[in-house]
Order: sequence, then structure tokens, then C-alpha cells
Amino acid sequence: IPEAKITVIYNGLEDIALHKAENRDNVRVTLGIAPDDFVIGCLGRLVAMKGHQYLIEALAEIRKRHVRCKCLIIGDGPERQKIEQQVRAMGLDDAVFLLGVRRDIPELLSAVDLAVVPSILKEGLPLVLVEASAMSLPLVATNIGGSPEIVKDGLNGFIIKSKDAKVLAEKIIYLIEHPGVCREMGQQARGIWQAKFKKTDMMDKIENIYSAALNLFVNKS
Repeated sequence: IPEAKITVIYNGLEDIALHKAENRDNVRVTLGIAPDDFVIGCLGRLVAMKGHQYLIEALAEIRKRHVRCKCLIIGDGPERQKIEQQVRAMGLDDAVFLLGVRRDIPELLSAVDLAVVPSILKEGLPLVLVEASAMSLPLVATNIGGSPEIVKDGLNGFIIKSKDAKVLAEKIIYLIEHPGVCREMGQQARGIWQAKFKKTDMMDKIENIYSAALNLFVNKS
């Protein structure tokens, strides 16, 4: 198919950050997380290709310097038991919250300081990166699939190689120790969402494509 005939339209998202401030405190109290804990959020099916094991390895390293770092793992799947075993083996029972399938994603993301997508095999464009951007969260993702199309390395987060828990830990530690950078990257993420991933823009682009196709059909008729 000629490239000129192809148009990419990203999945758009409504603004889910409308009640972020009030939800943050409520969710943290419910989960037993302190206001000043640094919280990582990881949302996705619990399958091997999502790379949760490397995030947990990274968390064990991070906790050597920042014991108040916590991680919310949202989702379920066949790897859950293996992940639970890894968490226990690494002594992270008080740091990792396996929350299963949830319907309150905006509320949970409001309690998070950083979104991580540690996939190791394949991805489309992870919707969680779009959701986290709308919530003004910095992003850390592996160089898999469409993640680099939303995560601009050094601007709104970091892109790293897959299966590298050491580098993942280093990037997260950097953000914990540089809160100003963390906030600025979150603001940049929000700006990228506003520019490329708003639902209204997605709908307008789809409508424009259909209108152009109909006009072409009418003119040829």
C-alpha cells in the first residue's frame, strides 16, 4: 500500500485527571501507603512478555537506597503465582501490591508517582502510557513496540533496553532523587497527551478520513 494512503490515528483518551488531587490521598489511605512514599505503577496482564520479573528485581535494588519505594501491580494473569513467589523470595511483601483486575484505573493512577512498562517481547502502543501521561506522570518503558512513540527519552521519561533490571533501577532511583526532574517530566507527558492523544482529536481525525473518502467517492461517481 502506498505510504501516502496510510494515516496513523493514535488511540485517544478523555481527561482522567479531573479529580487527581483528592483521589491521591484517599487511595493511599485505603492501600496503607504513606503520603511521602514513592509509588511505581505498572498496569497490564500478568504474562511473561510484560516483564514484571525485571521490575521486581529493580525494586529490590531500589529499596536498598529508598526503602519507602512501593509498587502497584494492576492486572491479573497466568504469571501471578510466579510473581507472588518472586516477591516473597526477595522480601518485598510490604512493597509490592498485587491489586488484580480493577475498574478504578484513574483513581489508582492518581496515587502513583511514576508509570513503568517493562515489556520484553511485544507491544502495540500501551494504553497505560496514554493514561499515565494524562495524569502528568513521568514514564519509564522498554524499547518495545510503540512505547517510544509516546515516551521521548529524557523529555517525559526514559526508554531503556528490555530485560535490564539494573538500568531500570538506575532510572527510577534518579527520578526519586531528583523530584524536580520527576515533576517536569510529568508535565511534559501531560503536554504530549494534550497534543497527540486526546479523544476529541482522535474522533475528529477519524471523521476527516471518512469525509475525505466519501468526497472522493462522490466526485468519482
